[in-house]
Amino acid sequence: MAPAPSRSRTSLVIGVVVAAVVAVAAVAAWVATRGDDDEEDGDAPAECLYTPSSVPAVPSGDAGEFGTVDVEGEWLVPWRDANDPCIGQPVPTVRGEDYAGNPVAITPGLDGPMMIVVMAHWCPHCNNEVPLLVEWGESGRVPENLTVVGVSTAANADREHFPPSEWLAEEMRWSWPVIADDQIQTGAAALGTPGYPYLMFVDADGNLMARASGELPISEVQRLADAAAATA
Repeated sequence: MAPAPSRSRTSLVIGVVVAAVVAVAAVAAWVATRGDDDEEDGDAPAECLYTPSSVPAVPSGDAGEFGTVDVEGEWLVPWRDANDPCIGQPVPTVRGEDYAGNPVAITPGLDGPMMIVVMAHWCPHCNNEVPLLVEWGESGRVPENLTVVGVSTAANADREHFPPSEWLAEEMRWSWPVIADDQIQTGAAALGTPGYPYLMFVDADGNLMARASGELPISEVQRLADAAAATA
């Protein structure tokens, strides 16, 4: 009679079998998910769609410096470079309120050509760029049919120029409508924000024309704003 297998050997065999079953199940689930995504994405390129579950949580900040944000439409992947797969794709609608509680909405396709500015109060590049944008706005060179909306995001009580409500109104003299983003940066993430400041230009039909992150020369802002305005 052959000796009975030891308990350790039996456990090893069972472990190998279980691991194999789990691996097969994981592959099957991945294939099934890929199939569902392809059907739901429609005509939008897969590389231009963003997964909301990957939005990072930002717990710092005062509750009064955050708003409630609602998004309609497909989220855009974060901008990376000039080879942007999202050019020509619809920009999602973002609804929220400003720091006084007044409703503010980014509704591409309804508000005509748009320029969207995503910014953070502690960002040194924002503190360089936003005053230039404000000065540009006061110069009278902004196309009359261009809607400009800001998204103030990533509020953090431990960083410079807090709170963002005072930073925008008093330090930056920002006069355009602005959405106070929520704690998990829903508005910024839905728009595909890779860093701050982040500028987006949207045509009259609500489709993305151009976007960039970092300090943009006002001459380039003017060029992109004029191009967006010309689509009306």
